[in-house]
Amino acid sequence: MNGNGVEEETAFEIGVVVPKSSDCIEVLVEEFRKAGLIVDRVVGLQNEFIRLGAPIETLGKAAAELQLKKRTHIGDNHEIFLQLLLNSEHTILVSGVDLQFHWDEVEAFERQPDGSLFSWFERYCCYRHIIYGIVNTSTSTVVLKSDGIEVHWEPGKPLLRILESVGIVKEVFPVHDEKKTKQLLRSWALNWWDFTVQPIDDICNYYGTKIASYFAFLGMYTKWILFPAAFGLTVQLVDFGSLQLFVLSAFFISIVSWAVLFLQFWKRKNSALLVRWQMNYPAGVDNGSRLLEGE
Repeated sequence: MNGNGVEEETAFEIGVVVPKSSDCIEVLVEEFRKAGLIVDRVVGLQNEFIRLGAPIETLGKAAAELQLKKRTHIGDNHEIFLQLLLNSEHTILVSGVDLQFHWDEVEAFERQPDGSLFSWFERYCCYRHIIYGIVNTSTSTVVLKSDGIEVHWEPGKPLLRILESVGIVKEVFPVHDEKKTKQLLRSWALNWWDFTVQPIDDICNYYGTKIASYFAFLGMYTKWILFPAAFGLTVQLVDFGSLQLFVLSAFFISIVSWAVLFLQFWKRKNSALLVRWQMNYPAGVDNGSRLLEGE
């Protein structure tokens, strides 16, 4: 659900490359469905592509199992907030309170700028937790066959890891959301009327804080570079005669001052962006990356 109480649209966000249909693949697809994932199968010339999507409830439960930390509302939903505070052993105060995510108390947590509950990195970590968390819960070994190869799925072992180790699952990768990429193409890449304006929140939500911070820096740098560029072009083309030495000195001083001011204003803007994106660590480190390191 988004901020207005409307259910989020489910998109296919993970792709799995496997050989064409076999017993192993049928079992894998069935296990994906049992885990609450939406499965779409596309048969290519040599391989089969399995696209995976997940309802927000499935991702929410995975986030709770991962003990994902998310920002809560302060001043709203006091009863829910106090309950979460009592259930959490550790809290981090950064212009808000980061608490362990609970699906049952989803309304207590802040959402992304576009209204979605999780960022892309958080969703990706949830997907990894789900698909690599499919294990053999029985007490006996399950024998799977694929092109004459027998695969032994032992109790407690993750199915996807086993299929990767024997080369049946060739690749697992994130899939672009065509709807969002087309929207970014129109509002960003093809927006020629104002080349300094960027949908920075949309970029952050789709690509993450590291890439969004990079383009935010480029956007600010492009705006700020217009003044020294115009000044330098004027100094180069115009003959100031006896004032030439004075103008050059003023130009050098202005460039040094410009560099100092630009750096300070970028620090302020970067801090404001980190607060807006609910980050409490440097922009170069994504929350999703931290979760992936823990797996």
